[in-house]
Amino acid sequence: MPFSVVVSDSAYGDHPAFLDGLEARGLACVVGVASDFGVHLPEEVAAAAQRPLPVKKKAGRPRHHAPPAQQARLCRAAEVVAAQPEAAWPTITWRRGSDGPLTKPFVALGVDRAVGERPLPGHAGEKTW
Repeated sequence: MPFSVVVSDSAYGDHPAFLDGLEARGLACVVGVASDFGVHLPEEVAAAAQRPLPVKKKAGRPRHHAPPAQQARLCRAAEVVAAQPEAAWPTITWRRGSDGPLTKPFVALGVDRAVGERPLPGHAGEKTW
């Protein structure tokens, strides 16, 4: 069956091995993650990649440095999502349920592996980021 994007909730999105498999296959994905899922901001990864390596002080085996993504600050998904301005939260209706339309504000972020969801203003529900 042809498809263009893999979509999942945090039952799969919280598993780095699953996400690595999607990336290895070159598959676009949109996944939910738990609020404590670790993410790196793309601008911080780019800045880490531009920093020069420390000067080598003595002879010996060459040092190995962590890749830029691991040198960048690790953030909790909840912190990154909560910092998004109101304008970044379009309200999306995705289908009609038994109690009417299913509608919530969503935000999609330019980080590896993070999406947030929250209840409409004045409505009950929980945040899932």
